[in-house]
Amino acid sequence: MAAGGSYKVNVKNVLDTNYNKVADFTDTLKLFSDATAPTVVKAELKANKVRVYFNEPVLATGLSVKVDGVTVAGPYTASTTAGVYYIETPVITNSSLLSAGTHNVTVYDATDAVSGAGNKASILTTSYAVSTDTVAPSVASVTAKDAYTFKVKFSEPLAAEPGTVTVKKGVVTLPLDNTLDAGGNGILLDTTDTSNTTYLVKVKDVDANNKVYATGEASVNLSVTVSNYKDSADLVGSQFSGSVTLSKDAVAPKVVSAALNTINAGTKTINVKFDEALDTVVTASSITVKKDGVIIPVASAARNADTKSVDIVLNAGHTVTVGTYTVDFAAGAVKDASLNSNAALSTTVAYETAAAALVIAPDTDGTVGAGGAGIETGEANVITVNYGEEMLDGAASLSNYKLDGAAFPAGTTIGFIGDKSKVKITLPAGYFAVNTTARVLISTDVKAKSGKVVAANVNPLTANEFNLNFTDSVKPTLTGAKFLVSSMSAPTTNKIELNFSENLAAVTSNPATIADFNVTVNGVKATIASLTDGTAGDSKVVLQTADAINLSQPVVLTVVPVGTDNAAVEVTDVAGNKLTTETTLSVTDKVVDTDAIAADAAAVATDKAALAVGYAAGENASNVTQNVTLPTSGANGTTVTWSSDNTAIDAATGAVTQPASGQSNATVTLTATITKGAATETKTFNVTVVAIP
Repeated sequence: MAAGGSYKVNVKNVLDTNYNKVADFTDTLKLFSDATAPTVVKAELKANKVRVYFNEPVLATGLSVKVDGVTVAGPYTASTTAGVYYIETPVITNSSLLSAGTHNVTVYDATDAVSGAGNKASILTTSYAVSTDTVAPSVASVTAKDAYTFKVKFSEPLAAEPGTVTVKKGVVTLPLDNTLDAGGNGILLDTTDTSNTTYLVKVKDVDANNKVYATGEASVNLSVTVSNYKDSADLVGSQFSGSVTLSKDAVAPKVVSAALNTINAGTKTINVKFDEALDTVVTASSITVKKDGVIIPVASAARNADTKSVDIVLNAGHTVTVGTYTVDFAAGAVKDASLNSNAALSTTVAYETAAAALVIAPDTDGTVGAGGAGIETGEANVITVNYGEEMLDGAASLSNYKLDGAAFPAGTTIGFIGDKSKVKITLPAGYFAVNTTARVLISTDVKAKSGKVVAANVNPLTANEFNLNFTDSVKPTLTGAKFLVSSMSAPTTNKIELNFSENLAAVTSNPATIADFNVTVNGVKATIASLTDGTAGDSKVVLQTADAINLSQPVVLTVVPVGTDNAAVEVTDVAGNKLTTETTLSVTDKVVDTDAIAADAAAVATDKAALAVGYAAGENASNVTQNVTLPTSGANGTTVTWSSDNTAIDAATGAVTQPASGQSNATVTLTATITKGAATETKTFNVTVVAIP
């Protein structure tokens, strides 16, 4: 999400634990704001990779990681687990960073995942500890999971699946069920245990004479031996011998709720949900379907691919109609995976509507209806709907439409246009202050004369919703103005910062644009030299006058209306709405011109770096006999002044006076002071003036 963007969360079609429908919820628009840089939570060493955790999602690019002063180069990877935020380095090969002890971690330039320009933390520090593993893994417990599966929990994560798990019923060794896992060995890491210390083991029958459960057995005690396992430190665990008791499911399958049953009119298929996995055999002749007391022949019945529901296909000659179907299952019609038969039961499934849907789609060709039914926002604050056929009066009732989940605002009008197939909704003038997208819903109570329901689909009945683009139709206004000063005590300035009610299109400094504004100082019109749009697309512009303004005098700023002094308003918002004219403000507030100060400081630093003393041909700082050149200005508008600690070089002119013959060479320190605005820096040069031979 982008800072400054809006969002809302709507919830519908949710059932409670008793399978009753929860009332739909429509949220209000909220503003997303994030101006806080990420913070570090902790670090750890995992599989010889350093994993640094943060309090929010962080980008895996643009940052760098050091451990104990050693840079760990990327590429880094970011967490893909919801709610867990980390970046991870590649495998570390530097053994010193893997050794026992505490290791310091420094992360530079970690940026959060806010869309656009994320928030950056310059430097974050944390640490991780490495301990020497001297304890071998062991089996902590063996517990039952279901009729054929049990769990083996270890004291710590293993380097790989345990190599040998032997399961016996008495003296008979039971094979492991290779359908449990992709590897086909009947052992699988239990991903529901986030500690990664639990494995699932599934057994199966040896043959018809040696089954896990003998005839009449509801539970069985199995002996379990686990061996050939080790941890990541290659410490081998001792062989474990224990037992586990598995119990066979003895509960018959039941229908979950009629609220979950569905019917597909096109395929004539009823789907009934059960509370557990079913056997593959479903007896169609034991299932009876009725509607309005009339038996509907069943063509076939089978277990659905989800294993927990039954698909009942009605006779091809039947047409699904509105109403409730009753489905009766005779005892034994279905069985669960443990072959428990259902008791006789009855359930229902409702078919809500058989009416055809009149589906409306967004129309972007600029002429609603040119391509058939459609909805569009071709005019500012106007929504036009072409239903493509004659509608009932409800189509022109505003109560059947919603804007972003709420009623349309007061002042909105609606009516048929041309004929009863087109509807025009007009919102109040200036309703949308920015270019935006809003969601429009058309109620399923809107119907065509033909009986069609305006809906996205009819089974289930779902309303049409559209994300429509709306154009800003509100004129920007000048809301404030402040003097930009070099310091709060400065007596004069020639800059005024203008603030507007919304973001502007790029403002170009030219006579036509400057004519939009008028500045008077003590009643006298001042000449405006330029307009500076520092950041195009924001709500600020800097106005600069030709002469400095004494801040003790009254200053008035006016937006000039169209007329003799202003041929046309040139300043607009990003949507093209022209600036509101005749706004007049007194300028009294001051604010330090940090941009200018920063720019001056940067100019001084740049010119300082480039500054050099000019020497005659063949001479240098350690061998000077002729006059030197001392620059008095820099390329970025700075002023340079010089001082000398020795008369051998005149700081004002650069003239050189050599010491007399027989005297020592003169060592001179030249000091340059580079200045622009309030920014100033010095730079020294050590020069040797050679005595006359």
